[in-house]
Amino acid sequence: MKTIAVSNHKGGVGKTTTVFNMGSELAKRGYKVVMVDFDMQGNLSTICGIPETYDNTIYKAIEMTMDGKDISQEPVKIKDNLYIWPCNLAMGSTIIKINASMGSEKWLKFTLENLKKHFDADYILIDCAPSIMVDFQNALVAADEVIIVANPTKLSTDGIISLMTQYRNIKKYLDKPNLKIAGILMNRVDLRTNYTKVMIDYSEEVFKELNIFKTLIPTSVKVDECILLNNYIGDCLPNNPVAKAYKLFVDEYLENNNMEVKAV
Repeated sequence: MKTIAVSNHKGGVGKTTTVFNMGSELAKRGYKVVMVDFDMQGNLSTICGIPETYDNTIYKAIEMTMDGKDISQEPVKIKDNLYIWPCNLAMGSTIIKINASMGSEKWLKFTLENLKKHFDADYILIDCAPSIMVDFQNALVAADEVIIVANPTKLSTDGIISLMTQYRNIKKYLDKPNLKIAGILMNRVDLRTNYTKVMIDYSEEVFKELNIFKTLIPTSVKVDECILLNNYIGDCLPNNPVAKAYKLFVDEYLENNNMEVKAV
C-alpha cells in the first residue's frame, strides 16, 4: 500500500480534481484505491456524491484511533476498486483535538495503519488542504511521497516554494527521511499563451532538482462538467484531451515507480 499526498500551499490549482481523476484511472486499471478527503471544505466528498451529513468520515476514524479503538467502518465504496473517506466542516473540532494531543502530527499516519488491519489497498491518495498547519503535517507524515499539483502561474510557483520549506522541515524534524517528491504535475495548462510557456520554463529552472512530469493536463471546462455529474472524465468523455492526459499521467507515474502499467 503506497500513500501519496497530493498538495500545494496555493489553493485552486486542481488538487482535488487530480486526486479524483488519478484515483479513478488507477481503479479502472484494477488497482484498489482509497481517496482521503483531508480538507474540511469537503470538495472531494462532494464530487463523489457524499452528503455533508454523512457520518463515516476521516475525522471520525482519527478520533477513534486517538481513543485507542479499532476503526469500525471501512471507507465508502464509490465504484469498483475506488473508495473514499469523506470530510466536512465538522473536522474543525477534530483539528483542535489533534493540536492539543501528544504526537499531533502523526494521527493520520496512525489512523491509516489502523485501517490496514482489515482493509487492503494498493494506493491511498490524500487530498490536502492548502494549509501549512497540523493537517498538512499529518498528511506528509502519513505519506510515502508527495505529488505537487501546480498551475503555470507565479502564485502557484510561490506555493511550491512554501511547500518545499515545510517538506524539508518534516523530513528533518518529524522522522521522515525517506519521504520523497514524486513530481510536479502541471495542471490547467493552456499552451496557446506565451505566459504559460514562460511559466513552465521558469518552473523547470527553479525546480530543476525535482521531477516535473512530462504530461501536461490541459485546461477544459469539460472537467468541471463531468464533476458536476460525479463522473471521471475518462468515463464520460474518454476522447477528451484532458481524459487522454490523465491516462498518460498515470502511465508516466507508474513507469517512474517501476509499476505495471495495466491496460484499461
